[in-house]
Amino acid sequence: MRSEHAPLLAVVVQRAAERGMTTLALSDRDTVAGTVRFAKAAAAAGTRPSSVSMSPAPC
Repeated sequence: MRSEHAPLLAVVVQRAAERGMTTLALSDRDTVAGTVRFAKAAAAAGTRPSSVSMSPAPC
C-alpha cells in the first residue's frame, strides 16, 4: 500500500462501520503491505478485519 492511500483506508473502514458493517475484507495483490494498517483501522472502528492476498499463478 502506498503511504498516500493510508488515510483513505481509515476513512473507508470508518464509513463501513458507521453503516453497520461488522466485518471488512482487504484484498492485496503481490504484497500484504496494507494488512497491519487495515487491521488497526478495523479494530479502532469496532469491525472485524479479514485479509486476502492474491498473487499471480507461477508460469
